[in-house]
Amino acid sequence: METQICSNIKKCYENGWIAPLDGNMSGRIANTKRFFITPASLRKHELIDKDIVKVDIDYANNQINVNKDQRKPSGELHLHCHFMLDEDYIDEDLCIVHCHPKHILAFAGLLNSDR
Repeated sequence: METQICSNIKKCYENGWIAPLDGNMSGRIANTKRFFITPASLRKHELIDKDIVKVDIDYANNQINVNKDQRKPSGELHLHCHFMLDEDYIDEDLCIVHCHPKHILAFAGLLNSDR
């Protein structure tokens, strides 16, 4: 899973869908109690497998556990958890891609430039 996340987040960067430090991705294999997510504050196009954060899922208590000995997970962890903890998706492989297309960010900046 770590290799797939690294490969696909790099494709997002190459296609201009994310800036180096923006965007995030997570994935989980069906019927497992762990998901994987991109780390915070690292250039997404330079990620390697060991950078990907492992998050353990406790479905019984609707909680997650991130081992403190690894990188800090994406600041969007709560967004990914919303789906990863949803028992309706337990039997499905799940991948969440949260992009920040540069052209949309620039447009949003122009809209807010009058304030």
